[in-house]
Amino acid sequence: MTVFKVLLVEDHPFWQKILADETHSALKSIGHPEDIIKVVKTFDQAYQALEESRWHLLITDIGLGDSSVSAQKLGTFLVKRAHDLKIPAIAVSGTPLLTHQNVRDLILKYGISDFFSKRDFDSNQFITKVQELLQKAVQTKEPNTIKILFLASDPSDGSRLRLGQELRDIQLRLQLAKQPEKFLLEYRWSVRVGDISQSILDVEPYIVHFSGHGMNTGELCFENESGTVQPVKPDALADLFALVEEQVNCVILNACYSETQAEAIAKHIPFVIGMNQTIGDQAAIAFVVGFYKALSANRSIEKAYKFGCAEIKLQGIAEHLTPIICKKHH
Repeated sequence: MTVFKVLLVEDHPFWQKILADETHSALKSIGHPEDIIKVVKTFDQAYQALEESRWHLLITDIGLGDSSVSAQKLGTFLVKRAHDLKIPAIAVSGTPLLTHQNVRDLILKYGISDFFSKRDFDSNQFITKVQELLQKAVQTKEPNTIKILFLASDPSDGSRLRLGQELRDIQLRLQLAKQPEKFLLEYRWSVRVGDISQSILDVEPYIVHFSGHGMNTGELCFENESGTVQPVKPDALADLFALVEEQVNCVILNACYSETQAEAIAKHIPFVIGMNQTIGDQAAIAFVVGFYKALSANRSIEKAYKFGCAEIKLQGIAEHLTPIICKKHH
């Protein structure tokens, strides 16, 4: 399921709250109450956010306060950049300096989706427009098939894990999905360090799921050429995921002590799930069952994470607080 990301640029606290509240109402009404609304107040912050992440919608004031001359209308440059990046944009303004001709110019030059004046702001029309643009965005940006890459690594010199059972449970939950054709599960066994990037490049997954061992020093354990442990440090995996942040939406690290890795990867990926201590096979599999049960019922990543934790607790296992979720901060 797409995580909608809206960039809101407004320098006045009063209008920040109004626009953020109305945008949240629009998201909630289409079943996405937990999605991301990033609010910034300066041109520089907004331009940096546009460059560093992908967005489904830009909402920007035209005359921003960090402009030395208000007539420069810095928001128009953000609209232009959004147009270059193929991001729909809504402009708002309360300044008399923005004339009808200015608005027409924005529409003709940059294909702006709509304009709202603060002097006669219509909340209902604003909410309707936000809903319309986001629903259109999901049709073009959400993959028709959600590809899940399952990476398993169980080095011969480590304790044995029930990785086969974990994969079978994921397969079963996806087969029982409301739309089973929406999911494609690819898996790789005995993953070596060099296999990680190759698998991601081959499959182009939306979700990467690693199952295996983790060390209390923060490394994840993959296999070397002889099948024994080869640890990988958090910053190394984080650097890899930085290269695929436009594609991967969620990473699951079903391994002991993987919280450090999750925090590092979450600098680049919207949602990363890890474990804050050791986790037993029974709890690890219960989490997976709950997570994919919810995901296959079209719940969000965050909601699926909560279902996974709940499943551990329902099974009477005292490890429901072990999985943690890290979210990318912009």
